[in-house]
Amino acid sequence: MIFDGINSSSILHSVADKGVPCVIYSHTAAQNTSLAAKCKNAGAQVLDTSAELRRALALASHWPSREHTIGQALPGTGRRGSDVDEDRDFLEKVMSVEESLKTPLHTPERPGDEEGGWPHSSNWEEYGPIQRWLQYVEGGAVAKLETAEPRGVLLGSEAWSRCMIPMMSSLTLPVTLPGRKKVRFVVLSDTHTHHRLVAIPPGDVLLHCGDLVSNYGKGDSGGLSYPECLISHLKDSLAWLAEQANRFQLVIFIGGNHDTILDHECYPAYNEEVTRLLGALPPNCVYLKESGIHFRGIPIYGYPYCPSRLETLGQRFYSDGFERNNKFRLKVWGTIPEGLGVLMTHVPPYGQRSSPKVSDKLLSHRLSQMSSPPQFHVFGHDHDFPGFSEQDRTVYINASQQGLVNMDPEAKGCAWIFDCPTPEIDF
Repeated sequence: MIFDGINSSSILHSVADKGVPCVIYSHTAAQNTSLAAKCKNAGAQVLDTSAELRRALALASHWPSREHTIGQALPGTGRRGSDVDEDRDFLEKVMSVEESLKTPLHTPERPGDEEGGWPHSSNWEEYGPIQRWLQYVEGGAVAKLETAEPRGVLLGSEAWSRCMIPMMSSLTLPVTLPGRKKVRFVVLSDTHTHHRLVAIPPGDVLLHCGDLVSNYGKGDSGGLSYPECLISHLKDSLAWLAEQANRFQLVIFIGGNHDTILDHECYPAYNEEVTRLLGALPPNCVYLKESGIHFRGIPIYGYPYCPSRLETLGQRFYSDGFERNNKFRLKVWGTIPEGLGVLMTHVPPYGQRSSPKVSDKLLSHRLSQMSSPPQFHVFGHDHDFPGFSEQDRTVYINASQQGLVNMDPEAKGCAWIFDCPTPEIDF
C-alpha cells in the first residue's frame, strides 16, 4: 500500500496495526527530519524519493478493481485492462526490489518482546539503573538503604546509591509497566560533552533534555577559538545522538542554556552551520523547540527555555542560551498542550527535584493549572538533584548527568527509564 503525503497519520496507524507494509513518497519529508520521523512513527516502513517509486505511485492509481477484466476500459483513465496488466507487473517488480527503496526507516528490535515486553520492575531493587549502581558501589546492600535520606548528588557514590531506593519507594504513581502495550523511554540531560561517560539502557525512545555542549566560558575552549569549540562540541554530541538512533526507534532532544549555538534568535551567527548539522541527522533523530511529536499515539512536547539571569541577577553569562524573561515565559508556558504523555523542558518546575534558585515558578504555576497535566515531565539544568518526584498525576524526573559524572566518572552516570502506556485509540 502506498501513501502520498504525511497527513493521513490515522490511516497509516490503522494500516500499520494490520501489518500491511506502508511506503511514503515525499520529497518534503525526505528533506525534513521532523516530518520524516512523523512518517515513521505513523507506521511507514519506507520513505523514498526514487524515480522508480514515483512511477510506481503514478501507476498504482490505475490498478483495476476486481470487477474489471482484461479489455475493459478503466473509468476515468482511458486505459484498458491489458495495458494495466503490463503496468502491474512493472509495479510489483519495482516494489519487490529492495535497492529501489533507498531510505529505509530504522526499526531496531526490542529486547524482551518475546517475554512480553520490556522488563517491569515490581520493586525498586529490580529497577535497572538502581541495580547497576548497587552492583557498582562496593557494599551497597539493599538493607543499608532504609536509613538514608534523599539529598543532592554531592555526597559520593555510596551515599548516592543509598538514597536511590527510598527516593523511588516514595512514589505512588507507576514508573515501569508490565506487558507490551507500552513505550519504554530512556532519559538523560546535561551531559556537557560527557555523553560517552553515561550508561544508556535499552528502550524504544531516547530523550535528551538539553545542555549537550560544555560552554563554561572561553577558557573552556581547549585551544580552539570560542566559536570553533562550540561547533566541535555540537558536532560530537549530534554524532553520538545519531549513533543512538541505531539503537532506538526514536531519539528526541531539546536545547539548554549552555547550548547557545542552538539559540537562533539570540545567536544567529551559527544558524547556517547548525541548520546543516541538524539536517544531516537521521530521520528518527528529532530536535524539538517549542514543538511536539507523536510516537505510537503518545504526544511528546519539548521546550528549551530557562529564566533569564540578566533579569533575576542583573548578570549575563556565557551559558545564556534560551534564557528568556518572565513575560516571554509566561506566554510560552501557556502553550503547553493538555494531555501530554511526556513533557520535556530544560528547566525544572519549582519544587520538583531542584534548588529554588534554578527552577521556574512560572512553569510550576502553569502545570498546576492544567486540567490534564503530563504523565511524565522530564528535565535537567540542576546538577545536584537527579532523580524522581511526583505531584498529583505527574511523575517528575531530573535526568541531569553532570553532577553524577563529576562525582564519579567510572559509575557511568544514571540515565533513567520509564514507561508510557500506548493509547487504545491511535492519534
